[in-house]
Amino acid sequence: MDHKSLTYTLEHRLRLNKKLSVGPIINSLVLAIGLLGLCAPNQSEASQRAIISANKYKVHTVSQCSKKTPTKELLACVLYKESIGDKDRYGMNAVVGPAFVLINRSKQSGETLKEVIFKEGAVSSLRHKTNKIVVRNKIDEEAWKTSLVMAKQLLKVSKYPEGVYAWVDPTRGANYYYHKSIKPDWSKGMKLTARLGSHVYRYGEY
Repeated sequence: MDHKSLTYTLEHRLRLNKKLSVGPIINSLVLAIGLLGLCAPNQSEASQRAIISANKYKVHTVSQCSKKTPTKELLACVLYKESIGDKDRYGMNAVVGPAFVLINRSKQSGETLKEVIFKEGAVSSLRHKTNKIVVRNKIDEEAWKTSLVMAKQLLKVSKYPEGVYAWVDPTRGANYYYHKSIKPDWSKGMKLTARLGSHVYRYGEY
C-alpha cells in the first residue's frame, strides 16, 4: 500500500469514529505513514549484499536484551529478533505485529511491558541465557536502527486513547501469536484475529 492509499484509508476510518479528538487522530495518521516509510526498502537486499562484500565490516554487539535493558531498547530487541526479517516481503504490519501483542498483554494485565516480555514463554527468541544482538554487516545494522526507531514510536502509540489505539493495532487486539509454520495446542479455541507476514494472531484468556 503506498502513502496515498494509506492516507485515504486512515482518513476514511477516522471519519467513522466521531468521538475521537482531533489531536490523537492527526498523531496516529502521521505515525502510521511514518512507520510505512520506515518499512519501505531503500534498495534490494542483493545490491546491499554486493556493497557489503566489497567492504570489511567490524562485527559488534548493539544490545544485551536483558532485564536491565531500557524498555525502548528491549522492544527493539523483540522487533529485530521476531519480525524485522518480514520487512521487505510483507511490509509494516508484519513487523510491528509482535510488539502490539506484547503491548496488548500489558494493557490487559496491568504488568509493565518489560514484565510481559520476560514472562515464561512470551517471546521465544528471548528464552536463552544470552539474548544479545550482534550485527555482522550493514544490513544487520540498518535493521537494528529501524527497530529502535519503530520501538520508540510504538511506545508513543501505546499511550494513545483506547479508540485510536484499537484502530491502529493491526492485530485487532490479539494477545497471542505464533509462527505460521506451526499450530500449537494452546491456540485451540482462541479467536483468530489476523494473519500478518510470518505470524498468526489470536485472542484468548491471558
